[in-house]
Amino acid sequence: MEIRELRYFVAVVETGSFTAAAKALHMTQPALSWNIKQLEEKLETQLIERTQSGVVVTESGQVFYDGAKDVVAQINRLDRLMKSEALRIKRKIKFGLTILSSINYMEQFQGFVGKYPGVELNFVQRGSKEIQEMMIQDKVDVALISEPIYYPKLASNAKRLEGYYYDVGIVLPKNHRLANRQSVTFDDIKEESIALVSDAYAIGQEVPKRCKALGFTPNITYQNDNWEVVLEHVAAYDSISILPIDLAKIFKRDDLKWIGLDDDVIGRFHLQLVTNLDNSNIDEFNIFQNLYHELNC
Repeated sequence: MEIRELRYFVAVVETGSFTAAAKALHMTQPALSWNIKQLEEKLETQLIERTQSGVVVTESGQVFYDGAKDVVAQINRLDRLMKSEALRIKRKIKFGLTILSSINYMEQFQGFVGKYPGVELNFVQRGSKEIQEMMIQDKVDVALISEPIYYPKLASNAKRLEGYYYDVGIVLPKNHRLANRQSVTFDDIKEESIALVSDAYAIGQEVPKRCKALGFTPNITYQNDNWEVVLEHVAAYDSISILPIDLAKIFKRDDLKWIGLDDDVIGRFHLQLVTNLDNSNIDEFNIFQNLYHELNC
């Protein structure tokens, strides 16, 4: 899912019609309609009902809009912060990170831009595993990724950031048998139906590995790239999911409960700053060093 698709959907909902949204977005109405249809197909749910008087947001569409508008607002703010310090000549850096990191650490990125206005950070948002693949393909210069590092080539120019991590939790329906627990272990959930993010994310990679190491195969019944769609599956099908617990602050839902995962291997994912910038080029590598210092101070 692309940020532009979130922007398109938010515009349609807020203007109340495809025609008005297309005008605001400076694009044709057929192109906008096609993009929204593609988004619905990706999410496998109808977001908008088209009527003669405009559009009506479905129940699923309202849930998606509530989350999407917050993400778009944060991304727009981050874009404005980057552009406000723009100079005539900038060193453009392609910076990979997850949407969760872009929201959690916006203040630190703002601090870097303020101190080093000659550098422009162009953000690329994907899952941690996918970002690492993009670095191997030289599509990203610097990235804030969660451990583990899957490619040895990246490890030599990687630095762990002290105090940068996300804790992992279990999300389940409020009436679930485990909902009153303070925390659970993998042994508690090995018989549960699990909805999980795809293997583009570190969690999607590491949960099956951890379960296998503990001697069982997890009952993963559903996977999707989109966190909110995973949460919808949890609510609709009485399943559970394993996600960064910080998402509870972003996707506020009264029908779901978040509890801690008690596991000493993947209960917490630490973050590392990784670079493809050439350390033989002092000026270029200093950008990485300065960014590391700004994030780690």
